[in-house]
Amino acid sequence: MTTSSRQASVSRQGVLSNYLSLGMSSVLGSLLALWATSHLARALGVEVFGSFNVARAVVEYGLIPASFGVTVVASRSIASGVEDPARFAGVVVALRLFLSVCGLVVALGALLFVDAPATRSILLFMAPTIPLIASHTDWLFSAYENQRWPGLVRVFGRGLYALLVVGFVRAPGDAPIAATALVAEAAAATVLYGWKSKSWWIIDRGSMRWLLLWRHLQQSARLGVATLAQRLKTNADLLMLGLFAGAVQVGYYSAAYRLVLFVNSLSALYATVLMPRIARARSEEHHEPYVLASSRLALAVSVAVGVGGAVLGGQAVVVLMGEAYEPASAVVAVLLVASGFIVLSSALGYTAIALGHERHYSRALASTAIMNIAANLVLIPRYGMFGAAGTTMLTEVVLAVAIAARLWGEGLEAALRPWWLVRLALCASAVGAGAWLPLHAGASLWTGMVSGALAWVVSVACLGVLPLRELKMLV
Repeated sequence: MTTSSRQASVSRQGVLSNYLSLGMSSVLGSLLALWATSHLARALGVEVFGSFNVARAVVEYGLIPASFGVTVVASRSIASGVEDPARFAGVVVALRLFLSVCGLVVALGALLFVDAPATRSILLFMAPTIPLIASHTDWLFSAYENQRWPGLVRVFGRGLYALLVVGFVRAPGDAPIAATALVAEAAAATVLYGWKSKSWWIIDRGSMRWLLLWRHLQQSARLGVATLAQRLKTNADLLMLGLFAGAVQVGYYSAAYRLVLFVNSLSALYATVLMPRIARARSEEHHEPYVLASSRLALAVSVAVGVGGAVLGGQAVVVLMGEAYEPASAVVAVLLVASGFIVLSSALGYTAIALGHERHYSRALASTAIMNIAANLVLIPRYGMFGAAGTTMLTEVVLAVAIAARLWGEGLEAALRPWWLVRLALCASAVGAGAWLPLHAGASLWTGMVSGALAWVVSVACLGVLPLRELKMLV
């Protein structure tokens, strides 16, 4: 099959279809992951659950070489019309597989520095996920604005993981089984992605030119720094808690942070769907309306996440993870407020990448990662998980402001009109009242969640926070 016929065979979806495909799969996949996490937290106990998440954080660091900005740059390049996309994609696939071997060596090398036997055992079982995840070609579907198959794969993989965890993990000694379930999920996704995208990329002797590989690495280097900084910013607190405060504190904090990760799937949805569209609009020099509309959408969602999380977070961790995790209630509330800023900074960050501002994005992430580590070194030994949560909040606020400053003049300034911000504040008040009143009256967590969500939808519509014309332009 020729390159042109390969490219012609790609079926692009519209933005609305992508929102529906990715949105439904993200929600279902995140719910399945939350179900599995809730079961793990109860079955493993606080201490072993903490060890499991320390091992998972090490694996995340092992994935850094394979995700060193390579896939984001590749997705943007293909969306912008790179020459010979099938060969270009083949280079990226081969490069990621090579880099994943480096990451696997890093993760296994970490075994030499881990004292806890439980963490070492779990990490050994979990390490194969690194090359498996690196072989995923979901980034290629994003480049072609096609999220239907990745959505199905995501739900299938999460479902497989949840069934294995809930079906076979019964006690703290079953932690290696949970690690193996992660490997099974990654392996299933590798097979399904590869089968569906096999005609979209080729690896042959002509495509493996060192000059092409070197150029792609150069383009990816800036985002690679951002990827490293993002991993440090996300996982450093877990590792430092394990070092300075022990596995029990990690267990509490991990239970809290898993709720945050569930909410943060919203940011992945936003970035994956809109980044290729904004990149294509930039190449045609009419990206400002997209930046305006997408920024208002991100702000509206961030407000709902932050305010709703502050009200409902404390009760959520007890209901989902069990009474043993009640000491993490205050931490959850702080982290879910920070999660609103995470959604916002992620959305603005991917907008900056789509517009070619990866250097500023990388600098902002690197600076806030250094700030995060420095603050954690001071606060975690003294305040434990509360110091880690406060540091996360501060870091995300600074990052969102830094990226927003770079996008000023690219369409963001039009989104932040004073009267619109007043309406957004009223919307935030409605969400807070809608979530708090049912809880104050003795209703369940789920009633408060539904009430808060309905208050957000009604206030957004009535106050014109997301005008219909802007939503139409987005979809």
